[in-house]
Amino acid sequence: MKTWWMLLAVLPVGTVAAPAVQDFVPQGWKLERQADGDLNGDGRADKVLVLQQQDAAHWQDNEGLGAPRLNLNPRTLLVLWNTPQGYREAVRNTTLLPSENSADTPCLADPLDDGGISIRNQVLVVDLHYWLSCGSYGVNHMQYKFRHQQGAWPLIGLDVNSSARNMDDTEQSSYNFATGKALYTGVKTQTTASGGSKVVRLSKPSRISNPRVDLRQSGVEAKLGQWLERNAL
Repeated sequence: MKTWWMLLAVLPVGTVAAPAVQDFVPQGWKLERQADGDLNGDGRADKVLVLQQQDAAHWQDNEGLGAPRLNLNPRTLLVLWNTPQGYREAVRNTTLLPSENSADTPCLADPLDDGGISIRNQVLVVDLHYWLSCGSYGVNHMQYKFRHQQGAWPLIGLDVNSSARNMDDTEQSSYNFATGKALYTGVKTQTTASGGSKVVRLSKPSRISNPRVDLRQSGVEAKLGQWLERNAL
């Protein structure tokens, strides 16, 4: 039989558990969704988390069109490096992801429902899909692409797709900020002189400036929106 001092000798002293994903979810928040993939080329599967606050004060009654109760709890986008010592925070952004509902536009569906987050070829991809259940047929899809470079998280690409659920017309603007090139493509139905209609396909390449948007910044979408107003294709 082992004596007590022999048992103590085999017990780890001062052992601290490696940080796990759940350790990065604050009290009063929930892990809503996550994506796995290598973001820095070390062969390890890093994590991208979407966290949502769970505060009853951020629920709002809605007496008009749309959902009867609006969830306005904020979301946080959190990237974790996967290291031999466990996960550690790489970057977080508290403004890019919209809340589940909008007080200004109650008919707006959750932009993450038909969007989401993913990791592709060491690039963090954020898809936000905007459409209204009442009041408009318009549909807009925004795809942001961020890449880790020397400690920074620059936006290297943006795709903006616009369409209408009651028409076949579509527009797509694809911006490559790494190369400074952009391409506009569109399909539009035009009325002919005889009163008929024809489908016109458009394509227009362009050179663009870099908006210098970084995931570490707050107000990413607002800053990019201002740039788009000046540089829309």
